[in-house]
Amino acid sequence: MQTQKRAILLLRSETGNPKDFMQQRKSFSKILEKLELYVIKTIESYGKSETYSVYSIALSSIRRHAIWRDYEYLLIPTINIFGRTPIEITEEIKFLENNGVKVISLSEGEISVENLPLVFRRQFKVIK
Repeated sequence: MQTQKRAILLLRSETGNPKDFMQQRKSFSKILEKLELYVIKTIESYGKSETYSVYSIALSSIRRHAIWRDYEYLLIPTINIFGRTPIEITEEIKFLENNGVKVISLSEGEISVENLPLVFRRQFKVIK
């Protein structure tokens, strides 16, 4: 018998508005259903993007559960929750992959260390 795959759902809102969280839950529900995932924990993160401490609290919980092998998937709204620079983001993705976690973003799709350079390139805008 195959066990159901477990996931952590990380929701993000700058204002903490419940409507933001509900909209993200609705978007994630399709992914959860398609991949047959069971949510073991939902983390609601809010605050301005400048307040990095909000993210570090959520990320420490995510890292701890990854080390304990509590889940196989992390669902996030965007990879920017992992840090301010491509190096910080890459290190977090690498850490999660090394602990058996696949990362799926609403904005960028499935993220891995292999496809991160392409994701970063898409975020750059050419200004003429």
